[in-house]
Amino acid sequence: MPTPDRTDHSELRNLAETLARGAGALTVRLRAGDADLGVGAKSTPTDVVTEVDRAAERWLTEQL
Repeated sequence: MPTPDRTDHSELRNLAETLARGAGALTVRLRAGDADLGVGAKSTPTDVVTEVDRAAERWLTEQL
């Protein structure tokens, strides 16, 4: 009889929380200034992305 999966996901959850908080803090810091947001579009004109979004994505990628 197979045993139930008892994997402890707390490490993964902690990593995800740390990354989310870090990306959030970066976003708040970058948005706090009067800097140009550099708004553009990704795949369609209604799929908006800012330089702050791209910076947060780069930061997350580097952390992983």
